[in-house]
Amino acid sequence: MDLPDGDGYALLQQLHSRAGLGRLPAIAVSGYSRAQWRSRATGLGFDHYAVKPFAIASLVSEIVSLKGGAADGGNATV
Repeated sequence: MDLPDGDGYALLQQLHSRAGLGRLPAIAVSGYSRAQWRSRATGLGFDHYAVKPFAIASLVSEIVSLKGGAADGGNATV
């Protein structure tokens, strides 16, 4: 999960260390599909791991689920 100034793991760690963001839901989006990458991401605090390419409806459903809502056939409002 490479970013221009680091990686998604470091970014999530920084966000979780800030007051009020300790349990900020997070979805890792990556091109790496191996189980070890998924395991690492969830072990470091990501709630879901989406491998590119992915269906937008699937990602929206996961976002709604993390938000505590229910998807309505892929047309959920987030």
